[in-house]
Amino acid sequence: MTAPTTWTRMAYPQDSASWPGWRGLRRGAALPLPWVLAAVLLAALAAGLLAWQWRAAQAQARMAAEGAARLAAHAAALTQLFERHQHLPRLLALEPRLLPLLQAPGADPGPGAAEAAGGAGAAQGVALVASEYLREAVEVSQIEAAYLMDRHGQVLATSNHRQPGSYLGHHYGFRPYFQQALAGGPGLLYAVGVTTRRPGLFLSWPVRAAPAAEVLGVVVVKVDLQAVERTWADGPGRGVALLDDQGVVILSSDPTWRYRSAQPLSRAQRQGLQASRRYGEQPVEPLAPALQLASDAAGDQTLRLDGPAQLPPGQPLPSLLQAGPAGPPGWRLLLLTELASARQAAALEATVAALAVALAGTALGLGRVQRRRRRERREADRALRAAHEQLEARIAERTQALTQANEALQARVQALHETERILHATRDQAVQAGKLAALGQMAAGISHELNQPLAALATCASNAAKQLERQHHEDLRESLDLMQGLTQRLGRIVAPLKGFARAGTPQRHPVPLAEALGMATLLLGPRLKDSGAQLQVLLDDDALQVLADRTRLEQVLVNLLRNALDALEALPPEAPRPLQVRAWRDDAWVRIAVADGGPGLPPQVLARLFEPFFTTRAGAGGLGLGLAVSRAIAQSLGGQLQAGSATPDQGGGACFTLSLEAVPAPDGLPTGVTSTTSTPST
Repeated sequence: MTAPTTWTRMAYPQDSASWPGWRGLRRGAALPLPWVLAAVLLAALAAGLLAWQWRAAQAQARMAAEGAARLAAHAAALTQLFERHQHLPRLLALEPRLLPLLQAPGADPGPGAAEAAGGAGAAQGVALVASEYLREAVEVSQIEAAYLMDRHGQVLATSNHRQPGSYLGHHYGFRPYFQQALAGGPGLLYAVGVTTRRPGLFLSWPVRAAPAAEVLGVVVVKVDLQAVERTWADGPGRGVALLDDQGVVILSSDPTWRYRSAQPLSRAQRQGLQASRRYGEQPVEPLAPALQLASDAAGDQTLRLDGPAQLPPGQPLPSLLQAGPAGPPGWRLLLLTELASARQAAALEATVAALAVALAGTALGLGRVQRRRRRERREADRALRAAHEQLEARIAERTQALTQANEALQARVQALHETERILHATRDQAVQAGKLAALGQMAAGISHELNQPLAALATCASNAAKQLERQHHEDLRESLDLMQGLTQRLGRIVAPLKGFARAGTPQRHPVPLAEALGMATLLLGPRLKDSGAQLQVLLDDDALQVLADRTRLEQVLVNLLRNALDALEALPPEAPRPLQVRAWRDDAWVRIAVADGGPGLPPQVLARLFEPFFTTRAGAGGLGLGLAVSRAIAQSLGGQLQAGSATPDQGGGACFTLSLEAVPAPDGLPTGVTSTTSTPST
């Protein structure tokens, strides 16, 4: 504000002759030209100075308001981009096609563990299925990449598995986003890619087999933010920069600001950034003096990130800094606007005002200029209010869209849970139906086993009656003892059938493998004898135990042996019928291979072998559920069932390998003992 003018009355001599100019004024004469020029010049300078100060402050305020609106628009765009991809890793973690890769043998190797040779082909197939699913997810969601890591940070499947520079096999366990997800929560990190050298936003989520189960792996998506950075370079102002939670510039319209810190980093922060290789090999240097905003009397520079920079009174800064939150928590968006154009415009308008005052010399001209300026200010205010209202309307629309998307996502999650519940119930019913079907097919053989002791029991009963009439008590006692033995034999035949047909929820516990194999061969004893198969059971260790449900393990073994016997029936009568069951310990797993000497599995049959209701024996009573149910049982027990071709020493036909988690052998018991059992063909 201009200080009020103080008028002081000055005394002059009464005699007009003592001041020559007094006489000229009284006569109406004009002031001397130097006085007039000086008055006009002072008035023009005063008007120009006042107009310059007022217009500069007004332009700066207007640019600050426009910058705030632009900053809010950029922040809303970043936040929208982040929220659109925030839940994508969580959705990918629910995909069932990723779990077999994490649960397959060798998917989560410990230090020094070797890959199982027998399951390498199947593991590659599972990895290919998971990688193709991730590639389709990347194409649909329009992100850069997505990949799956095990608990040790090794990439098992990736969307770019077909491209040069694939992530497959790389280890990223040192990345903070992996460590955050492995701890059970979401992970977030903006970093330069170790493999591709391209920066991006990494979002991660833990993968579990069930909501409360342990973390099996981590799924990660990479979002490219370079398109956002390119839009900043086209806008007005000096520059736009985005700071991450470490205060380091990760995106900027000025490339020289990138990977510079707003404030000097501590030694611990630098060590953490180097360990995680967050910005690659790029050294992180302080941003100052790249942003020299203001200097106090001592020459100290300050960088404020909590709002627009404060302007000293009467000292407009060359640039205006504005900041606000944007995107993930802890990120800040900076907007730097040059004020030189505003100052130049203010200087030009001041010159025009001074010239107008000097040329017109009247208050009318000055009033017209002021009215024009007020009209322009009102129009600018109306335009700014309209832009603000339009921005609020767009924000409301985006908020409503995000709310609807969230509701739809919750509905999909609930539907997924219901589908999973129905799947588990259907699988249990299929397992029980498979057991009952197997019992029905074994009924003829079991009846044959029961006929012999029943006939002997009837003969003994008849003899006992005659011996009782003749008072032959010793012979009667022998007949009764024989009848008792026959009754116990009938009980041993029927008891396994009762346990085999029992329905229930599977419970994993240690099961001796030799006993389970013995029960399976007992249930199929009549058919083994009638088929003429040369059964050979090879156990690398008699003490082998697996974590499984005994009844369901016996059901899988019965199904595999029945399939082998079905394959042997296709051979000519004079051909040998080898049937081999071999079990061995493979690190933390037990492998059980059932191989036959049948015709083998053609490729077209092998591709659909585990599909429900797919059978090659439709005319012979096959339903096509045995192998599908067996694989479901194996997966429910934490294992896997695979199919392939048998080696020549195994018979050269089909070979099914069942993998189950091994129970550690007790201390002091010998290992490596081989047990061989064979069943003659007659």
